[in-house]
Amino acid sequence: MTYSKHAAARTVAGLFLCMIIVAISFERGMASGDCDKLTVDQNGRELKPIRGVFRLEKKDFVLRYNGKEKNPSFTVSVTPALNNSLKKYQRDLLWGSAGDYMAVNSGDLIVVGEFSLYDNENGRDGFANAIGAGYGDLLKKLVAVKPERNLATTIAKISFDPDIAPGLQVYKVTGISEKPVKDFDGKELYLTYFGVVEEYGREPVANDTLRLLELNNWGSCVLKF
Repeated sequence: MTYSKHAAARTVAGLFLCMIIVAISFERGMASGDCDKLTVDQNGRELKPIRGVFRLEKKDFVLRYNGKEKNPSFTVSVTPALNNSLKKYQRDLLWGSAGDYMAVNSGDLIVVGEFSLYDNENGRDGFANAIGAGYGDLLKKLVAVKPERNLATTIAKISFDPDIAPGLQVYKVTGISEKPVKDFDGKELYLTYFGVVEEYGREPVANDTLRLLELNNWGSCVLKF
């Protein structure tokens, strides 16, 4: 009888250990930061990244988001500062706001240099309260439930355009910062994309935008010309 109790205890302990290992593996499998949901079409060919890098000609091209998340968007910069900062934090999911989406001329790839990351309660409060009344308290409750979701971001983003190809999330690039692609004088751009996995609040405001708190996953790529 004593042996049976000890055997049962070992069995339960073994099962518990297996559950922990499976949970850890699942979390690692969800890791963001890779360039695994983006492809580029150029010259009639679909290009895939090699170690996160797309090699492009200075011609028009199409960014194609292949993930299943809602409202995908992206931002580009001439430096890797944002990508490096997000990778340093090692967070799979980031809080953002629907107010971050930029109004751009269709086809223009606006280069953005500024961003803000908030990894403490005061910073997150300021970020969330800027969305609207009550969002600071809401975010506190959400972070209390899942403390690993403690990084919020303010980053100007461009939305992918589902209207160009129904059922697909694409963005046809015909210019970079209001100049033709062929006139871009840089050699590389650092792109970060986002996909919404959860959203909270849908309160309309005067200019027909939405007060919306979004939880995004993300990936990073390099466009090399």
